[in-house]
Amino acid sequence: MNSPYSYQWKEFNREPIFEVLRNKEPWNDELPIGAKLHFSFGVRKAQAILHAESAIRSYVFSNGAEPRINTEVNLGYVPNTNITELKVSKFDSFDNALGHRVDRSYLKLVMGEDSLAFGHTKAEALLMLWDDIGRFVVQFGR
Repeated sequence: MNSPYSYQWKEFNREPIFEVLRNKEPWNDELPIGAKLHFSFGVRKAQAILHAESAIRSYVFSNGAEPRINTEVNLGYVPNTNITELKVSKFDSFDNALGHRVDRSYLKLVMGEDSLAFGHTKAEALLMLWDDIGRFVVQFGR
């Protein structure tokens, strides 16, 4: 079976970006001002994703039941990066870009001032693209 997920490497402000595509199109989240936010991330967040593998796999394979709601897992220092501390939390709902409450869980990776949040479907996409994300980090990681 073919995966609906693919990717492309791009550049933003001279930095490499990994963009997740759905059905070969950008995976857009609508913003209130009419702009679209693509599901993409740079090397640092890709490194955090790879380091959080166990939490992401647990979340996907438990159908969102693990880790428990409103708990924080400290994964500590991410080797060979400048990420001194990585934390993973799961929440049971969120307000979307339009300010509407969505009653679906999501994971949030926090690396100091940076963070990346995604729900179950995007977590599944990350797992399907795992090796590609790894190659991205090898190619562009410093």
